[in-house]
Order: sequence, then structure tokens, then C-alpha cells
Amino acid sequence: MNNEGTGYMKTSIDAQGIYERLKEQIISRELLPGQRIVELDVCKKFNVSRTPLREALRRLEAEGFINYFKNRGAIVSYLKPEEIVERFIYFSNLLAFASSLSVSHISKKQIYELKMFNDKMLSVADINDRIQWVAYNQSFHITLISGCPNQYLLSQLTKEGERLWRYWASAFNMVFDLNKYHREHKEIIKAAQLKDPEKIYNLIYHHISRFSDHIRMASGGIAGI
Repeated sequence: MNNEGTGYMKTSIDAQGIYERLKEQIISRELLPGQRIVELDVCKKFNVSRTPLREALRRLEAEGFINYFKNRGAIVSYLKPEEIVERFIYFSNLLAFASSLSVSHISKKQIYELKMFNDKMLSVADINDRIQWVAYNQSFHITLISGCPNQYLLSQLTKEGERLWRYWASAFNMVFDLNKYHREHKEIIKAAQLKDPEKIYNLIYHHISRFSDHIRMASGGIAGI
């Protein structure tokens, strides 16, 4: 592994591989919002020509991860705090809708998994391991929507979640009441056991959209937005 610069590996890969590496680095904030992606440097790191790189950059631009300017080249995209709030509200609706469609198909095994992930979140919250807490939280919501029959909705939800992840991760560096999230998860589990789509929709929407309030309050303290 070559740790020079932004951590690119010096190995020849195709456009798909370049796309995946750059996307991962943008989501993880290894490449920060507003940072320029220097094509020549990336070509040297990946040992590729500009043709597959530009193909990867066009795809990243189409998906909203970068902006391409004639005289500046590729720049990692960024949102203003008020735009992030709007996107979180949109994401809240997507997740709530997917959850409401999924809940009528939820199994006893999935209910057990929801309880397990919530318990694991609680255990790592006690030792303030927020990285692992976020991972368990993702698993909780993925389990909840796993029965959603609308594949297009799931694909849009996944794309929007990836675009927002870098902002979500930044905001979780702020101090929030994680215990409140655990209590809300317990309410969500009860509604899932009852297979109540309307209740699930309302719970999930408020559970996620409330996070936009945290973004609004913390936006002044989030570097690199």
C-alpha cells in the first residue's frame, strides 16, 4: 500500500476501479469538499492514461460527487449547510417510505436482528466508540428496509445515502444524545413487530429528519462543508 498523498495505490486499474477508489475517498473525506483532483497526479498514482480517469470523473460528476470546471478541472463537490439540511429531509422521506413498504414483509429473524443491532449500539455508546456505533446504526436501518419490494427506491436511497455520508460522519463528531436514538429505535422495533406501515413511516421520518436540526446547529463547527 502506498500512503503517499491521498493514499492512491500505484497499480494499473480500469475506469471502474478508479471510480470506486475516488468515490470511497470522497465519502470517507480522505478527499475533502472543495479539494482539487489533479489528473496528472492521479494518473501517476494509478499508472493509467487520462482516458479511463476522465471516464471515471464523468461518472462521479453525473452522480454529484465532483464538479468539473473548464479552467480548474475536477473539484470535490460540497453543499452549503442549508442545502445539506434540505438533502437530509429528502433522504428522510426516502428511508421512511422504504421502511413502510418493507415492514409488512419483516420476519421474526429480522426483528431479532433489529434488537441485536440496537443492543450493540448501546454497548459501544457506553465506551464512546462512535465509529462502531454508526456501523451498527447502518446495519439496523438496512435490516429494516431489506424487505422493500421497490428496487428503484432502494437504489435511489443507497445513492443519496452515499452522497450524504461525508456530512453525516462529520456531524457525528459533534456531541449528540445517543441514548435518545436508542429509545427511538425501540419504538421503531415495536412498530415493526405490529407491521404498522404508517407508524413506521412517521417514526423513521422524524428519527432521521431530526438529524438535519443537528446539522443546522453544528454547521458552524463542521470543517470542510
